[in-house]
Amino acid sequence: MKRFLLFMVIVLIPTLGFAQKKVYVFKPQVSEFASTNLLEGKTIQVNYKDTRIINKKSKVECTFEELTSVINESLKAVFPKVVWIDSADADIILNIRVKRYEAFFPGGVWRGFAEYDVELIHGSDEVKEEILGTRTEGNIWGIKTAKKVLQMSFDRANEDLVKLLIEHLE
Repeated sequence: MKRFLLFMVIVLIPTLGFAQKKVYVFKPQVSEFASTNLLEGKTIQVNYKDTRIINKKSKVECTFEELTSVINESLKAVFPKVVWIDSADADIILNIRVKRYEAFFPGGVWRGFAEYDVELIHGSDEVKEEILGTRTEGNIWGIKTAKKVLQMSFDRANEDLVKLLIEHLE
């Protein structure tokens, strides 16, 4: 009996709770929000840092550069009258650290996460905020569902990013 229990502890517990889950990273579509003339003529510099942890089993179909390009396109669509520059002389500096962007299947459902740490610097004002977009949905269509929950998570995180900019820069 002791050997059986020892076998359960050594073999089954690691395979149930500690096995790595396959992580998927798909290229998102541009988040669609209403545009605004807020910040017209202002200059904004956006800096990105990738702090995601991607294991060897992950299926990655989107580079970090592609991801940040889509975030930029989403922001430019919301703020079309802003001048986006790559200079520390900008009126507003937006630092975005991408902590998580992934979909995974923990069993029965797909979970999507888009998580950023954002630092917004406007003159002497500095705001730091963590942004998290999540979505969970049953595994109805397999990978198609994974792409859907990841896109919805991405859209939610970008919506919160836009709200942060509007709230602190009006």
